[in-house]
Amino acid sequence: FINHYQKLLNIDHINNNSIILDIGANIGNVTEVLFKKYDSNIYCYEPNISCYNHLHKRFKNNPKIKIYNFAVSNFTGKTFLYFHKKAKNISEFNERSSIKKEKDGLDINKKIEVECIDIKQILDQHIKIDLIKIDIEGSEYEVMPEIIKNKDKIKMVLCETHGNPNGK
Repeated sequence: FINHYQKLLNIDHINNNSIILDIGANIGNVTEVLFKKYDSNIYCYEPNISCYNHLHKRFKNNPKIKIYNFAVSNFTGKTFLYFHKKAKNISEFNERSSIKKEKDGLDINKKIEVECIDIKQILDQHIKIDLIKIDIEGSEYEVMPEIIKNKDKIKMVLCETHGNPNGK
């Protein structure tokens, strides 16, 4: 677990006053590593209700970690979150869920409606952001143009990419 996140432990510019966005927080493993190391202010965004509930319980006594039950993309409104073919039900933690129904391995019949927030709304709430971690299962291509537009106030972005910009 820690070996996987080793790169997160040597970021010189992060401290206890830093602002970190964890977009696609899942059950909070990255948030926990970052908080234990830096004691930063962390804003978590997670559309999967079971993961969100787990995050909420995991960090409920921590005022520096804020948790939001939103998907993040380039629009605000309702959308569907699709689950992996092997998901037994939507209440299980599922790292492969995505709002991109084209993403490989998903079953378009296994879905729930979720709220989505535009990345622009999130970025507009902050004057300076020290780190954005993005793992949003195919929607990273929709948020990157806005992140690039705001590059002067964002110190670092760590992004896991999935497929290609055309959704394949």
